[in-house]
Amino acid sequence: MKQTIRTIFMLWLVAVSLHASVDIVVGASRQKSALQPEMQKLRTLLAAEVPAGKIRIIPSSHPVWKWRLAVTGIATEGQARRLLAKLRSRYADAYLLRPDKKRLRDSVKEGEAAAKKDQTIEINFTNLKIVDFIKMVSKITGKNILISEPVEGNVEFVGTRPIPESKLVTLLNQVLASKKLTLLDSGDGYMRVVRSAEAVRSGPPLANRTDIEQIQTEIIPLGSLKVMDVIKQANALISKSGKVSVSNDTNTLIVTDYPANIRVIKEIVRTLSAQNSSDKTIRYVRFQHVDVDSVYSKVSQMVRAYFSNFAKSKQVRVIESPSANSIILVGSRKSIARVIASVKAFDRSSDQKRKDIEMVLIKNTDAAEVVKVLSDLISSEAFSKNIDEMADVETLPVLKKGEKGPKGIAKPKSLAKAAEEGPRTAGNSDIKITYDKQLNAVMIFGTEQERRVLKKIIHQLDTERKQVYVKARILEINNQKASQIGMQYGIAGGVTDSSGLYALSTKIGLSDPTAGVTLANTLGLKIPDVSRIMALGAAISMLSQNGAADIISEPSILCINNEPSSIYVGKTISVVSQSSVATTTTDINRNVYRREDIGLTLDIVPRISSDNKVTLGIKIVSEDILPGSVIGLPKTTKRVVQTSAIVKNGESVIVGGMAREKVSKSREGVPILRNIPLMGKLFEREDVSHEKTTLVVVLTPFIINRSIDLSQLKEELGKLYTFEQSYAMKQLHR
Repeated sequence: MKQTIRTIFMLWLVAVSLHASVDIVVGASRQKSALQPEMQKLRTLLAAEVPAGKIRIIPSSHPVWKWRLAVTGIATEGQARRLLAKLRSRYADAYLLRPDKKRLRDSVKEGEAAAKKDQTIEINFTNLKIVDFIKMVSKITGKNILISEPVEGNVEFVGTRPIPESKLVTLLNQVLASKKLTLLDSGDGYMRVVRSAEAVRSGPPLANRTDIEQIQTEIIPLGSLKVMDVIKQANALISKSGKVSVSNDTNTLIVTDYPANIRVIKEIVRTLSAQNSSDKTIRYVRFQHVDVDSVYSKVSQMVRAYFSNFAKSKQVRVIESPSANSIILVGSRKSIARVIASVKAFDRSSDQKRKDIEMVLIKNTDAAEVVKVLSDLISSEAFSKNIDEMADVETLPVLKKGEKGPKGIAKPKSLAKAAEEGPRTAGNSDIKITYDKQLNAVMIFGTEQERRVLKKIIHQLDTERKQVYVKARILEINNQKASQIGMQYGIAGGVTDSSGLYALSTKIGLSDPTAGVTLANTLGLKIPDVSRIMALGAAISMLSQNGAADIISEPSILCINNEPSSIYVGKTISVVSQSSVATTTTDINRNVYRREDIGLTLDIVPRISSDNKVTLGIKIVSEDILPGSVIGLPKTTKRVVQTSAIVKNGESVIVGGMAREKVSKSREGVPILRNIPLMGKLFEREDVSHEKTTLVVVLTPFIINRSIDLSQLKEELGKLYTFEQSYAMKQLHR
């Protein structure tokens, strides 16, 4: 009888279990509030099939994922399976949860998650392509990764102990961050490799909505703190791709960045909120020689022990920032000042004081000049005293003229100035620096800290310098012939209006005043102010074709910004330097000659200033031989002009004023009769002509930002020159 009752009871339990409801779990989270938005979406998706009340957030026994989003109370397993197939397109990890096997199902799922979380893997590779590393992570973790951006470069990983498999994606993200890339969960069962800036703009998921360490957004309430007091600190902690915005209405921070940085910001906000005071401040201590993970616990113990007998408001909070390898101290200024030196003392390596030699290759300037600047800098006592402070910053500040560095360190002199003065010996510093001429490299001998500071300075000195391409036209204008065709050089060259085209300072082309300039503008040239250049060039060509101007030379020179350059146009003549007269009948007169340069020398020092302008330091020296000079004993003239001018990129400056007068005599008369003695002068005439000429130099500077721009500029100037010649020819033959 008992056996029969027991059998009937078991059959009843089976029947009840067959008709019991089934649940579908679609997601889990640490916080219940994080699942609320997704629950609303799921209710909208299943509005026609499932009552809204059956889509709920239920508790879980999992130690981490304490809440589940589930569709509960489905009548039959067949209906649950059909619904599960529909949900799998959106929720790839959804699964059935049967009441009779609920505890077993929980244990299996949570056990799998724990096993996967605790599973470790050993990796060690050298010179592995980043693309191959992405494929390796995808295969190990079972995650689909779409490479939507080109990924270049190699990576090297030295592994001494296994790492959790769950940290592989985090490691991959750190590798991609060096290339300004990141992983972004698409929400459709795969991750994408995108640019970090794009990830911030494309609406990354809210915190706790993804299980990977990717860029995400979190809203941080500030409580009683003021937004403006916190945002400066938050901006200092986020990555280059991160973004911080504020909501004044709700007094909250909206941070989009990597989770590690968001956690540090939240910790600072929590500490400041707990110890809200106007005297509270934040101090960052960056570690250069040790890993912050290895000293964080010791620093925390030291600070807690020091302030154990202090009031809570006087204590200092210690926060770790692994991404910046720093420790953040939050507290009053006086309290932080008590322990800051002790915290910095942890940043000591065993070989920190050991001196070594290091070579730094110089790419854009002369290594000898860099060494002279550094020698002048390290000779000061202030440099040695402040080297610790300078080593703590990523990049030394760029000082303007007259500014001072930390505690009296003056801005280094320019490279050219230092080169003129020559090298100096480092005074109170033990740092030794020299250079290798063939490799163009600087050699530094000093401690690791000293070498690091000097390398930062070298990096700022070794920048690519802009260049200035100066096109010159040297011409001699005959004043008499120029006045006959109505032209004089002046300051209005290259201007057009409704009454004509101003060339130098006289109008030409009155019947079609702006046609030439309009045509020049339609050539599609990228030369700045092409109309002015064309007008001036056409005027010079017209003077030359009329015989009023003699174009002596049209040289061009490429100058480095703020470096002197020189152009010489002329000839070399023989000049007697020593002469000896014969003293006997068998001896002869002897002359010793030397070669002298006679011509025009143009010295230019360009300096690129603000607003796309160029300051030209100009010196022109013109030497010439006077007519009628004896061979070997010439009489010469010398004309010098020295000035400075500020012109826009592509504009011309005309340097003149070097005039000279040439006197020529000629005789005309009646043939035969003018040769009669005494009476011949009655049949001839003597003419004396005075011909004045002016030496004019036209300089047009063009700023060259990149080397590739030079070839394009030369090509376009060639096209413009051809156009000037043809335009001037048409104006003359009209």
